[in-house]
Amino acid sequence: MLWIILLCTIIAILIILLIFYSFVYEVTNFKLSEVNIYITDNSDGSKGEDGGRGVDNAECQYGRSCRDSVDSVRCADDGQVSDDWHDDNYGQSSSNDWHGDDCGQKSDKSDYRQGRSQDEPAAGVADEPLLTILHLSDFHLRKNYKGRKLSEFVKSLSRLEPDFIFITGDLLGGGRSGSIDNLIDMLSHLKAKHGKYAVLGVHDHYDKAFIEFVKNMFKRKREYKKENDISYLAKRLNEIGIEILINEKRLFEMDNDKSNSGINGIEIIGLGDPVINKMDINKAFSTRNNSSSTSVNNNFKDLHLQDKAAYAIAYRDVFKLNEKKVHTLNEKGKLRIALIHTPDNNSIISLAKRNTDIIFCGHTHGGQVRLPFIGAVISGCKLKTKFASGLFYFENTVLYVTRGLGEGKYSPFRFYCQPEASLINIYKYI
Repeated sequence: MLWIILLCTIIAILIILLIFYSFVYEVTNFKLSEVNIYITDNSDGSKGEDGGRGVDNAECQYGRSCRDSVDSVRCADDGQVSDDWHDDNYGQSSSNDWHGDDCGQKSDKSDYRQGRSQDEPAAGVADEPLLTILHLSDFHLRKNYKGRKLSEFVKSLSRLEPDFIFITGDLLGGGRSGSIDNLIDMLSHLKAKHGKYAVLGVHDHYDKAFIEFVKNMFKRKREYKKENDISYLAKRLNEIGIEILINEKRLFEMDNDKSNSGINGIEIIGLGDPVINKMDINKAFSTRNNSSSTSVNNNFKDLHLQDKAAYAIAYRDVFKLNEKKVHTLNEKGKLRIALIHTPDNNSIISLAKRNTDIIFCGHTHGGQVRLPFIGAVISGCKLKTKFASGLFYFENTVLYVTRGLGEGKYSPFRFYCQPEASLINIYKYI
């Protein structure tokens, strides 16, 4: 009888510890991941030339891997998972941990600006990054303990001052104006040299009811009853210098001191969330609106118009991994970047077929629940779980999926999956 009582006591303690870990500790165990992306602009326009020894697709400040390697994560069958079982899905990351009141101050700004690591630069890679980007996503910001800790962490990132700040959706945890006030207070401290841009996710457009969350686990919904005022959100964000891009783009010229990099311009394309039918890719890539590009393949037949055989061919072409882990620009002299909330297969294929060089996205929360040696349990969208978080070099594009910083209000937990902000260093591979 005594051993039964002892066993029950141990089980109860383990359950309490698991709940504390998943609902209190891990969700505020923020970290800043430093991730390096290597690009080249071969003069002959060829892809995949050997340019010296290969480089890792992500190195942390102290020389550690920032991401699970592609090979270490088990590949799940490619199937469509309901958007709302993500409603607040699951992730992980690495580099510089932050917890409690430390405010992420393990390294000062100068350390991050050094780029790859404190070791000597890899052969064939420039000493200084061509661009630095702070990538944030999936705040799901609410007025609670997690929201206060998240705000403290994000404010601590004001010391970085990257070239750009990209925010890839699901900023709000509800449609209340108070959440917007907290959001503005949190983001107003962030600074960027050239621009701060955001795209919207499903939780920015809609405030889901619990019954909708449950139904969406079994059948994906494209819209919800309670719609948020995104025009008010856009107005408030614009007041602090953050521009929302909805199926539109912006073009920048490179600084004079970096003109010898071989990259003359940067095209930033922001798209609506495809899971709620807000994406208009033809509008986003139209030649009007600050771009004179003529190489974009707007004649590509979008996937919803293709048969299964054509889709299978397109999928294989786009998701073929580039083992050299150096991306050759699709258009000489131009770096084309896309921001999108949900990294579903169709959107990635459509963007890759339109010569997008780097795709930044969120939504997956890295799986939110991850298992040792396995990785993400689900991706929360039509994307293989091995791509639920991390940096991936494909033959014609680079995909970066962040694990994000928050969780949805109906599933406020994480397991083995730290929330992250990402400092992206883009290096020229010579």
